[in-house]
Amino acid sequence: MKNIIKLGLVSLLALPAVATAQEDDSTLRRVSKDIENLQSATQRVIDLNAQLSELDRRADPADRGVETLFGEAMPYSLPKKIAQYTEERGIRAAEINAQGSRINESLSKIKTLSSGKHDLSAYMTPTDVTPDAVGVARVEAFVDSGAIASLVGRLRDISKQAPDPDLDTNWEVGAKGENKAYVRHLPVELTNDSQIALLCLDASTSLEPSTSGASLTYSYSIARFLFADQVVKAAQEALHDALPKERALLQYRLDLERRIDAQKTEFHEKTQRLGELLNRNAESLEK
Repeated sequence: MKNIIKLGLVSLLALPAVATAQEDDSTLRRVSKDIENLQSATQRVIDLNAQLSELDRRADPADRGVETLFGEAMPYSLPKKIAQYTEERGIRAAEINAQGSRINESLSKIKTLSSGKHDLSAYMTPTDVTPDAVGVARVEAFVDSGAIASLVGRLRDISKQAPDPDLDTNWEVGAKGENKAYVRHLPVELTNDSQIALLCLDASTSLEPSTSGASLTYSYSIARFLFADQVVKAAQEALHDALPKERALLQYRLDLERRIDAQKTEFHEKTQRLGELLNRNAESLEK
């Protein structure tokens, strides 16, 4: 009878030990999962901090980084980018005005030499371009009007109407190279037709985009002027609008991850303490 009672007591004492072992295994799995989640949260915090650091670089006028956009190396810093392309916009505006004045002078001479037959006053290029919104609107309107292509076409037509035995004005245009006039010999005094042909050639060459890599053309200056303006506008919008919004969102996510991280750390510590308590209880029962 005593043996039966003893065996029963041993069985009763063993039951909590078995349950405790199962609980310990479950706790271990939970702890492992918590650690995994904690590591994942920590990595997210690291990533968010890295993104915030990149935003700091974007806003830093002293950052020396360079990035390539549109096939062109430019400052990574938005303030530097704004400063560089604002300066270029001013330089290109001055080029447009200077080159435009030269083209207009040629058009006036063509009118005079042709005794008003070839009046190109309607094609006069703007010479009052300013490096601001007003100047940009002026240039965009001129480009959108198709005036450059129309003027080049008129200049070619006029040149063909002014034949001269001393000047061959058969132009080669396009992939083969720049506009070219082949001169056999020039007399001491050029005829009006020869002068008109040369003026047409000079103005047309300035107006058309270069195919040999030359950058000092009217069309190139206009293209760079408008490009610089777009870069400045995009960089200003990014610096004063998009970047602060992105920073606020990233900071919110970072704060949230840190709170979650802290809660998980606290939960992990409590789980560990609970596990230790269960182990001590199991040891006590075994004794």
